[in-house]
Amino acid sequence: GYERSNSKGMFFFVNGRWVKDKLIHFAVTRGYHSHLLKGKYPAVALHYQTDPSLIDVNVHPAKNELRFQYESEVQGFIALSIREALRSGAWAEMPQSSLHQLQSSPPSPEYRPPSPGFIPATSVTMPTASAATSHSTGLSVSSSPSPEYRPPSPAKASSFAASEPELFSGFGEETLVKDDVSWSQLNYIGAFAKCYLLFEAGNRLLAVDQHAFHERILYERFTNDPKLLKQKQRLLVPEEVELPAEQVAFLSERAELFFGMGFEYTRSTDTTVELTGIPTILKNRDPAELLDLASRSSMSEFDGTNIEGLAQNILATFACHAAVRSGEELGPNELTALLAEASSVDFFHNCPHGRRVFRWWDVAQVAKWFDR
Repeated sequence: GYERSNSKGMFFFVNGRWVKDKLIHFAVTRGYHSHLLKGKYPAVALHYQTDPSLIDVNVHPAKNELRFQYESEVQGFIALSIREALRSGAWAEMPQSSLHQLQSSPPSPEYRPPSPGFIPATSVTMPTASAATSHSTGLSVSSSPSPEYRPPSPAKASSFAASEPELFSGFGEETLVKDDVSWSQLNYIGAFAKCYLLFEAGNRLLAVDQHAFHERILYERFTNDPKLLKQKQRLLVPEEVELPAEQVAFLSERAELFFGMGFEYTRSTDTTVELTGIPTILKNRDPAELLDLASRSSMSEFDGTNIEGLAQNILATFACHAAVRSGEELGPNELTALLAEASSVDFFHNCPHGRRVFRWWDVAQVAKWFDR
């Protein structure tokens, strides 16, 4: 429900001992990947139990640093467990019992068909149950609030903030904590600024950022069904893309990864790449710009070892470019398609870059806007 601008709120305990461990720190940030904005950190109290013979506690005189015998397995398990807990918490629930029937007039003669970003939902492979439960190593994760949880009142939040100004920086009267309505209970009111979709559900008002919403949905679709990215669109005329030398070198080094995600290119010179194919899902986007953004954003995040994170950054770039844009007016059919896509994935509450998608207000909060 909140985030920090530094990692001072992250506390790790291994077999009951407080530690400052880089491997655990990295595992936790991996677990929160795509759920927090860049430069933001979660507040975490993580307790990890394992066989003492599998760790070396004599790395540092203060014994607050460790060396694990199975580093990659420990890191992967922690990241997966956190990710599963975040995505299954009560705050992220929105039952998909039935699809909302739009209360709108039929599309006008000028209505456009759905944009290429809307993929038919039938090809989605639904994720399986949490793999984290199959591990024998003990990890206690308490990242999901109880169903009865509600954010503190403004008065309480203020009193907490007096001693810790950043701790509750994300809380507030309007914070989304738990979605307990289905799509069938949402009545579409309209759109604001061709970006924010407005719904009412009983005595509550819901605003949805259409771009961030669709961006997350597509990211989940790409992640769950890699076949969507195997479909390539060959360019009729190869396009020469001029890029900085280090970017061209990066594309050359990581060609196998980019080829597996639908790109086809060859290195022409130290500063140019000949682009011959792109993912079909992005065929209506500028191919040169797409390759530039995908490689540039990946380079800035890649530390030389985390291939998973590199792939996730590329997928986030794809999702951003394929999603409906801010300022793009959605007709009834497009909106129905968007909600149908939402019902085909199991998580859509923040965009892949960590931005919020939803915001709720109840009728009492709206009344306060008008001093009622």
